[in-house]
Amino acid sequence: MKAPESEEILRKVKELQLPLNFYDYETMEPCKGCRGCRDDDYYFKTDSKPQVKDHSNPDDSNSNSLFRSAIAATNVSQSEWKTNSSPKSWMTKPLYCQRAKLYRFDPTLKEWKERGIGDFKILKHKSKNRYRMILRRDQILKIACNHYITPAVTLNPMNTSETAICWYAIDYSDGSPAKQQFALKLKNKDLLKEFIKLFEDCKSNLENSEYDNSDNEDRSRADEDTDAEEDQQN
Repeated sequence: MKAPESEEILRKVKELQLPLNFYDYETMEPCKGCRGCRDDDYYFKTDSKPQVKDHSNPDDSNSNSLFRSAIAATNVSQSEWKTNSSPKSWMTKPLYCQRAKLYRFDPTLKEWKERGIGDFKILKHKSKNRYRMILRRDQILKIACNHYITPAVTLNPMNTSETAICWYAIDYSDGSPAKQQFALKLKNKDLLKEFIKLFEDCKSNLENSEYDNSDNEDRSRADEDTDAEEDQQN
């Protein structure tokens, strides 16, 4: 390490116990700068624009080509595509809609299991003398209860709660018909009385008219699946 040429700098270095080359920056040539240090190193063209590929021509898009190939494979013209424009079988406004908590009895464990919380609805068919009870769970909208009201469905009070009611029904919420025991818990007694009254009115309408119970299980299951899809926007 070369000692400073200036005696004054040498004296400062020894006095302050600094490295001998500590003050070399005072005598060194100025830095020429790195790339980008000076304003004139880089310049930007204000009139330059990013190049964007034009996909207005369908022949230039691979996705459009694949899409056309998929359509051709189905042998169906675009004019024949079916949308969700068919009329709904069930009335848009439900006869009954109330927020409630639904339970289902587990015969294996012999205890009630919470099925979900959501809007419990009673829907009426537009053309047929049919009523349906359905509940979709909040947020995920998964069906927790989906079955017809039939003359065989009977409401029974629960000994453990004054605001709950239970019943048996052939349910289709899991995709296949299964006999289930449900319990519905409402906020207060008045809401429970309102539900029971409307349910009994629907059941009376079925008993006072010709209730069509001649459909087989396969047809009934298909109706339930279709009805559940249509109810999603009710």
